[in-house]
Amino acid sequence: FILFESYPNFSGSAFEVYIRMLKQGYAKKYCMLWAVDDADMKTELPFPSVPFFHASRDIQNAILTNTHLIIDSNRYINKSCADYRIHLRHGCSFKKCTGYYSTVGTVDAIITTSDAMKAIDERVWPASCKGKFVVTGLPSNDRLFAPTDIYTNGFMRELTGTDNRYNKIIGWLPTFRQHRYGDKNINH
Repeated sequence: FILFESYPNFSGSAFEVYIRMLKQGYAKKYCMLWAVDDADMKTELPFPSVPFFHASRDIQNAILTNTHLIIDSNRYINKSCADYRIHLRHGCSFKKCTGYYSTVGTVDAIITTSDAMKAIDERVWPASCKGKFVVTGLPSNDRLFAPTDIYTNGFMRELTGTDNRYNKIIGWLPTFRQHRYGDKNINH
């Protein structure tokens, strides 16, 4: 069994790994489960016969009885001794959230984006995570490098207001969230 988790449901790196595993035929060999907020939810996403478990209520039962591989990004699922847990992180590599690093729990591997980031991670994550970082990049960013015709469906027209085609395009994809202390404009 392979258990996936992300918050929000079906997002980020966990969802990208799930889609990749579906395309490579893992669903034919393994039962793939999802920990979600609403176990009765209906979805049109590609989930062929995939059981949903309520993330906060039923998840420990599912793990104790069924799981061999856990792929999570946010809820810090406790694993049994027989399980192998890969933590894919939530969002980007840098976090300055009280408790984010200290509550990760027992992991067998944590992905990181580069050797430089791995060195930083080794310093800020708990000692129990030392030596468990694997440089893979973030699967949720893979789609940025996939060959895509950005002119199809009018994406560039909507973005630029023209039908011009360009040889090179530089994309800047910031994430902004209103901070609890107000708007911040910090240049790093």
